[in-house]
Amino acid sequence: MGVLASALELQGGILTALLAHTPLTDIVGVKIYDEPPDGTEVPYVCYGDPTEEDWGSKSFDGTEHSIQLHCWSDHRGAKQAREILDAIYTHLHNNTASISLTGHTLVNLRYTFSDVFREPNGVTRQGVIRFRAVTHTP
Repeated sequence: MGVLASALELQGGILTALLAHTPLTDIVGVKIYDEPPDGTEVPYVCYGDPTEEDWGSKSFDGTEHSIQLHCWSDHRGAKQAREILDAIYTHLHNNTASISLTGHTLVNLRYTFSDVFREPNGVTRQGVIRFRAVTHTP
């Protein structure tokens, strides 16, 4: 399995971990997606567009990932979107044990950024949270 396959493994591991996190599913149910189906009602979470960079050396292969997760809420104000982001943060930040990868090792997973903003319709809020992950490929 190649180094770039770690991105797909990491995505699957994160989505599976989030679906098992009760504080998050209490808010969004099982609406945690790679790509949400058309007409999905808010609130929900989806995986954003990740980036990968080489993190290897002569003696090992590794990848640094920038991961984005997005949430949408139509509750008045930003409270629900922030609660969703907090549930994601609480479960993922520094919690490599909750993510299972095949053929790769998750070295670290750290929060780097978040934001909540109003969508153009004036009602819906979008939240974005970003993590930095490092994987090692034996």
